[in-house]
Amino acid sequence: MQIHPKAYEAITVLQNYIQEAGIDPVYKLLIGIRVSEINGCTLCLEQYLKEADRIGMIRSRAMAVSSWRQSPLFTADEKAILALAEEMTYIYNGVSEETYKTAELMLGEIKLAEIMLAVVTVNGWNRLAVSTRQLVYKTKLQ
Repeated sequence: MQIHPKAYEAITVLQNYIQEAGIDPVYKLLIGIRVSEINGCTLCLEQYLKEADRIGMIRSRAMAVSSWRQSPLFTADEKAILALAEEMTYIYNGVSEETYKTAELMLGEIKLAEIMLAVVTVNGWNRLAVSTRQLVYKTKLQ
């Protein structure tokens, strides 16, 4: 951000688009939490969990995101979004036809495109934060 503000501004434009797209705030949080878990981005994960608390998401639901497949706490739409988010984050396998079609059926083409851009954005932020060692906590626990 300090070294090259214009480059930082580019991802901020995408983030602003996602904010204005009208994606359900819970969907954005689920994406943010799961993608940040996968990428090991403590900074982003902490921010998403704080936002979950702020909007009143039940903490057990936020904590169950990593085991969403086995949890009864998520709707079919949310599970389709989480599957898509995982496959896009673990992109080396690509996104399966089944996952894509399920998400498209649940969300429609426009919302699917917006959700996919939200996943891309979180992955971008995660990679920047992890690569530049942005930490939530400056000291280690004793």
